[in-house]
Amino acid sequence: MLDALKLIYKANNSGVLLWARDHKLNYRSPKSLCDKDILSQLSKNKDSILSLLEGNHIHSGEIQLPYIYQATNVEKFPLSSAQERLWFVEQYEGGTNAYHMPLLVELQKDTDPDKLKHALQSIVHRHEILRTVFRHEDGEYYQTVVDDTLTIREYHYEETDIDEQIQRDINIPFDLHREFPIRVGLYQREGSTSLLINIHHIASDGWSTDILLKEIEDLYYDRELPDLRIQYKDFAHWQREYLQGDLLQRQLGYWQEKLQDHLPLTLPTDKPRPRKINYAGGHTLFTIDKNLSNRLRDLSRDQGCTLYTTLLAGFYVLLSKYTAQDDIVVGSPIANRHYTDIRNLIGFFVNTLTLREKIDQESTIVEFMARIQQNLIEAQRHQDLPFEKLVKELRVEQDISRHPIFQVMFTVQSFAGDADNRLFKLVKLNEVHTVTQFDLSCFLDDSHEEIEGLFNFATSLYEKATLEKMVGHYLMILEQMVDGTDKQLKNYQILTEEEYQRIVYERSRTVAARPTDR
Repeated sequence: MLDALKLIYKANNSGVLLWARDHKLNYRSPKSLCDKDILSQLSKNKDSILSLLEGNHIHSGEIQLPYIYQATNVEKFPLSSAQERLWFVEQYEGGTNAYHMPLLVELQKDTDPDKLKHALQSIVHRHEILRTVFRHEDGEYYQTVVDDTLTIREYHYEETDIDEQIQRDINIPFDLHREFPIRVGLYQREGSTSLLINIHHIASDGWSTDILLKEIEDLYYDRELPDLRIQYKDFAHWQREYLQGDLLQRQLGYWQEKLQDHLPLTLPTDKPRPRKINYAGGHTLFTIDKNLSNRLRDLSRDQGCTLYTTLLAGFYVLLSKYTAQDDIVVGSPIANRHYTDIRNLIGFFVNTLTLREKIDQESTIVEFMARIQQNLIEAQRHQDLPFEKLVKELRVEQDISRHPIFQVMFTVQSFAGDADNRLFKLVKLNEVHTVTQFDLSCFLDDSHEEIEGLFNFATSLYEKATLEKMVGHYLMILEQMVDGTDKQLKNYQILTEEEYQRIVYERSRTVAARPTDR
């Protein structure tokens, strides 16, 4: 059956549509198809292919390609490209908390704990990735679904230091060989109850968190959920088979051309770079006030681009001022949910786009924004190539002291999951779980009237005071963007009047009193 599925994906990748009707195998191929070998293989394996098509209810040639099939009779499902990278990190580090995704909430007073636990068990049963273990045997990496019940641990303040227990449950590494990639605990405080759901990134992403929150509430209130046609393991198998041949070369060719001769970002650090990545992180929070937030939205609307583009343009200018570089590469996550069947699945689908911009200092901000917007559209058209495969295909030299290709991440999202629902309210975890995978990450949340931001940084490289200054400089650049769109980028300033006086005058004083005895 596995060979049949590979053949179907190979045929689909060549534009051949397959379907089952009246227990017969039907196909339609483009006139330009010249790979007769595919048709020959389909004919030789038509019985197994027909069975798989019928099992997936493919009874019409009107399906939209690419199509993700439910893979049956497969015991060892491959890891997706993104999962494989995290698996290697886990093995290399001997377990790490760097890729934990903890969600801590305070339950409403009238929440029924038994109904809540039943809802959580139902979600784990519904999304197989949450009860999946990861194995390595005979040089083969694979994931397999187990049928065990989720363990929900409960703690009482009279018997346990609740804060210490929560911190342990957030930061203790998962044993992905044997343990579910989800850890759940109920913590009874004096007068309140907290719920911790900690999921390893190998099984989840930011979009998945929103799905999780919504489904907890739906199941708690007995609202029916739509069936899931496929599971994450089907996506992982599809990804491996789909990205082959001409499609792979087209995707890869774009990124190879885009990143040719790119240079690393030389962002100054407070401390020498350690020989090995240290995942210890710090953060500094900031808010873009209401007036500036609205003016940035107005600028985006006036220029026909997204707020993401506008905020990214300012971030590029900031990095250029700090590094004196006009050729800058940053990473940016993309949900990678553009296929209908995976939009309601919990799993690790997010991909990372590698965004390179060459900055013309003579241009204005609106000219720069227009180029960024066009480049983003092109990058999104080529988002199917996993970042991990890009690194492999580009033969990027391995350096255990830094993330490959880029070391700075930029993200703008509307965090819908932050909205409180009828069951609980979210608790911020910035002080309990502070890790980083990059030198510097900028997270911006535009779900409120005032845009909220967070700079996450590697404490092995930076002092917090440095990042607080950087935040101030970023805000200065955003102010200049909305104050005048005809200003050239070379004329943007990042020094306040006080900083300017201190650096240009006070630190540059070289006049000394002339000795009178000579």
